[in-house]
Amino acid sequence: MLLFRWLILLLLLGSAVSFLFYTTTGQPRYKRWGLLILKWVIFAGLGFLACWCLNASPESASDHNFLVQAAEIGLLLDLGRLHFGW
Repeated sequence: MLLFRWLILLLLLGSAVSFLFYTTTGQPRYKRWGLLILKWVIFAGLGFLACWCLNASPESASDHNFLVQAAEIGLLLDLGRLHFGW
């Protein structure tokens, strides 16, 4: 959990630095990098939140593991469709 928080924080900081480079240099590649990093940080955060909410549900242990795995697989498939057009 702590590792995930630090990773999200560092990626958001990287996105902010990329936008800062874009404002100072005016080169659109920094804007693209900033938006790309920000998009995937938001997707990862929402996926983490969904798994965390399922993890905190008062279901039985077998149903619980099945729901978490289904949520993770569904998230990966949705990300694949969004990014690759599957």
